[in-house]
Amino acid sequence: MISLQFKYSAFYALIFAVFTASVFATPASPAPQKNGYVSFDGFTKVTNKDSLAWYRRPSLGIAKAVVENQPGYECFHGANYPGVNDWESFGTLWNINLPALRLHNSPADNQILRSKILSIATETKTDARIILAIIMQESSGQLDVHCTGENKHNCGIMQAAPGSVSFDPDKPAKSIDTMLRNGVLGTPGSWPNGGPGYAWFLNGANGEAWANMGGGGYPFRAMRAYNTGKVPNQKNYDATNGSGTVSYVNDVANRLRGWNGNGRGCGY
Repeated sequence: MISLQFKYSAFYALIFAVFTASVFATPASPAPQKNGYVSFDGFTKVTNKDSLAWYRRPSLGIAKAVVENQPGYECFHGANYPGVNDWESFGTLWNINLPALRLHNSPADNQILRSKILSIATETKTDARIILAIIMQESSGQLDVHCTGENKHNCGIMQAAPGSVSFDPDKPAKSIDTMLRNGVLGTPGSWPNGGPGYAWFLNGANGEAWANMGGGGYPFRAMRAYNTGKVPNQKNYDATNGSGTVSYVNDVANRLRGWNGNGRGCGY
């Protein structure tokens, strides 16, 4: 009788243990994507004080000498990336890139693009020169550029994160606005229908460890994250871990100084 009671007690103890484990166990989290995030909640503007130090109100002045004698390609590494006061004015950079823009788009659409860059830059506190430089790096300013990347998820003039849209010639103003917001702010949603934009990385990526931003106020590090999906190496912006363009950060830095995209140097 004692032996029988022990067997029943052991049996019910086992059943109880299985039941409690199944009911009270912590639910498994969704498996993180290879880029580090499962979903993106959205973003509106740069607020980090160190990041805001890299913002200037758009200057429409044109340095004709720079437009007529554009600088060559320089090698930037470590701490010697050009400071915000070393970048050419928006007006100068726009005029340097205008031949490429005219090659791809109508005059009316280019005017919309220029206006939208300036307004979204002011609204989001993301320097208009950075937005323009990324546009020229990603698509040469071609509004109807095709989607690229894995499964063609990177769309629009800034080849933005998943969830981004392509140009709609029937609604140019609306689609240009959306494409820029996709690239600057990101697109809310779960992978593969959403993802962060440049300004989110610049603002410090909300402290998310997977992004490896190390805080806000690193505009060139944010460029690496924008191109690669995260920062593989905080001290070497050429590092891509096999995903992205090695010269990307150096290219965009040169574009901010007036390089027009021709004649890349530095062994890239």
